[in-house]
Amino acid sequence: GVTVVDNKGRLRAYNIFVKSDINTDNSLSGGARKRAAEFLCRQSNTKYVGVYFQSQDGVSFYRKVENHE
Repeated sequence: GVTVVDNKGRLRAYNIFVKSDINTDNSLSGGARKRAAEFLCRQSNTKYVGVYFQSQDGVSFYRKVENHE
């Protein structure tokens, strides 16, 4: 699931699952966590500024969401 942290570092939600369009899912690769992170990066939601991903094997990334106002 996804964990949501606000810009003050407060935990806002955890174990959240994203519901994606089946057509969008076909172009995403990797495990469930990586697909969820990539899906969130592609959204035009101005409520969040970035997406941080970290896998169990140590792979991680942070991407700023371009559509943030």
